[in-house]
Amino acid sequence: HDVAVAALTAEVAEKHDALMRMKDHLKELEEQLRQSDMQTHFKDDIIRQLRKEVKLGRAKESLAEMLGLKGGPRAQMKAKIDHLHSELEEREIEISRLEGKLEASRLPMVEAKLSKLEMELVDRERSVLALCDKLDYVRRYLSKLRDPKKILVLSVDW
Repeated sequence: HDVAVAALTAEVAEKHDALMRMKDHLKELEEQLRQSDMQTHFKDDIIRQLRKEVKLGRAKESLAEMLGLKGGPRAQMKAKIDHLHSELEEREIEISRLEGKLEASRLPMVEAKLSKLEMELVDRERSVLALCDKLDYVRRYLSKLRDPKKILVLSVDW
């Protein structure tokens, strides 16, 4: 009987340790999710800034066209406009690239794993509670076995 109690106690301890490891892993995943959210906000800010710069570049281009400068200054202005236009295209490409990365960094797999771990955690907690109930029953049973007066009223509760 002591062997059964020891085995149940060891199993409860093992389940408890596994539960603690899962809780620690859950905290790590939550921290990863928090950091990912911070990165997402940072990338959103960068995208907003790049869009402002693109708007400014378009406004400068439009202004230069409206001025209709002739000769040398016009050629210089045209070169600047061309430069700003190519810079604008580069920034739009960068915006598209960052938006793609932003979508990829939403961590759908981490969220799914987090959900799965939470369900496993609940199952393990139930298992540990059931084992504790069994351990309590075995202890009561052993106590009754040790007391000769109670031997006649033994019943199985499982």
